[in-house]
Amino acid sequence: MNLPETFFKNNCDLKNGQYVNIKKFLNPGFNTIEVIVQNKQGSQGLRVIDNDFYEKYLIIAVLFSLISLVDFKWVYKGLNMKIGTFFQVNRLSALLFISILVFSVIFVNLTLPLANNQARNISVFLLFFLTITAPAFIYIKTNFIFAKSTLILFSCALMIGLISLYKIPYDRYTHDIFGHLEYIRYLIEHNEPPIPTGGWMFYHPSFYYRFCALIFKFTNPTGDLSDAAIGPFYQKLSFLIFTLYSFFSLATLNSVFTAIKNKYRDDIKHVYILAISLFLFWTANSIVSVRVGNDILLNLLYSISFLLILKWWKSASTFYFLMAILLCSLSVWTKTNGFIIFFTFGILIFIRFYQLFSKRALTDLYRQMIFTFIVIGSLTAYLSFYQKLSPDVAGTNTRLIVGNTDGLGDRFIVDNSIKSFLVLNPVEFVKIPFTNPVDDHKGRNHFWFYLLKSSLFGEYGHDPLIIQTVSKVLSFLYLILMMAFPVGAFALFKYLKHDAVPIIVSFSMLILLMIIFRIYYPYSTSGDFRYIYPATLPFIVCVSCTLLWLKKRKFLAFVFEISAFGFVLTSILFQMLVIFNL
Repeated sequence: MNLPETFFKNNCDLKNGQYVNIKKFLNPGFNTIEVIVQNKQGSQGLRVIDNDFYEKYLIIAVLFSLISLVDFKWVYKGLNMKIGTFFQVNRLSALLFISILVFSVIFVNLTLPLANNQARNISVFLLFFLTITAPAFIYIKTNFIFAKSTLILFSCALMIGLISLYKIPYDRYTHDIFGHLEYIRYLIEHNEPPIPTGGWMFYHPSFYYRFCALIFKFTNPTGDLSDAAIGPFYQKLSFLIFTLYSFFSLATLNSVFTAIKNKYRDDIKHVYILAISLFLFWTANSIVSVRVGNDILLNLLYSISFLLILKWWKSASTFYFLMAILLCSLSVWTKTNGFIIFFTFGILIFIRFYQLFSKRALTDLYRQMIFTFIVIGSLTAYLSFYQKLSPDVAGTNTRLIVGNTDGLGDRFIVDNSIKSFLVLNPVEFVKIPFTNPVDDHKGRNHFWFYLLKSSLFGEYGHDPLIIQTVSKVLSFLYLILMMAFPVGAFALFKYLKHDAVPIIVSFSMLILLMIIFRIYYPYSTSGDFRYIYPATLPFIVCVSCTLLWLKKRKFLAFVFEISAFGFVLTSILFQMLVIFNL
């Protein structure tokens, strides 16, 4: 078991024990360890302290009182009308999804006696993969503007993902993999979340781990909770979640470019294909798709929330508003930094409120929406943070957002001065193939260097010379995309105007989060690819729209298009080289 470098005080209980770091006391060679235990707890070594967080009952009472003030008539009306319309329009996809899901459930239960059979496990994975992809493909074919091109590119990306899943070990891209597995194992065994200070990853909100524990209990009846058993299982689950994430992100891109197509006279197919290709073959996808951890579920919930917010912003639909609140809440309950999508939604609600108020068009319905948002937001904050505010945790060195920060050690501390935010050496950015969270010579002390590098390659290096060479080419092409970003953002505003606001706000909030984390949590691990990955989608939208702005500048448009599609092809090459050189 990998122990944290420092232990948290007051984290000892009957279930979790206590971590003690003895590394600094060890010398090379043979060591004799003497442990002296002294009873200071009273008779028989017991001292009973009531650490119950009684304030939670008051908080719950206040929240439910607020909920009782919500007018649920408009809630029911909005949900009922939209759900009925959706199933009428997408009847085939819905029926196919339900049919395959029911068959998968029956298959899982009928094959319980073959639980140790590897063929059975592969069959279960393929069935759930089919449950996701078959309805998704039908939906794309019937609802996307350039369906055929999207299906071809999506299929190719899934093939690369399946190869990655087969070739890459489950612990390759997760340094704290055993902390995640320990959390899931605890929930499977005890059916309740642990105290935040009881383990290396226990400070995280519990939704992802509850979800994983439930899926494991349903599909793996053997009771084998070893790392070798549950590690590969959750790697496959991560890939299934990533497939869903990809589908909803494609739906977002389709929604944006459909709006542009309706306002743009010329053909935008090449712009659309560029955006789809950049997203599906983004270099970090091969890491994210097979990485075990709560980030993958957050990415899925974030992408769905973003899509719903876009639809609400455009249509002011009650259904999209309510569903966006639900998905934003689940994002926060999955990982604490999911609050960024909640804040983004809140900013957009405030902008819409100001617009309506200034026009004297503020309705009772919109007041109800604002009130509902405040109530659900408060409830979400309570569910996500109440354990960290309880007396047995509040007195420890556990931080509210990143609970294990103080246990990382000094080697992860990075520069957070003003200079670190102002400098990006493009020559060094191209010359140094990969960054590293503990190596000062690989750019980690420069905010933009570390952020941009890790957004492509994570914090993982590769030794083969050919892979390093390809990474340098990618870094160079990435800089071109970065320079095109402000041009594309301007073009997006030109063609979508008001409808472009959520995209820009979302990207800006994610960048702001990275800056705040760097200032208040000056550790390299608090500013890597995991936190910036959701910004990939709005970034790609803006970059692709650069082609719209350059339509009359044919030479510049040609150079940019060659660079952008060159980035896509080089990214595919890089991923394949990494997969087959592991």
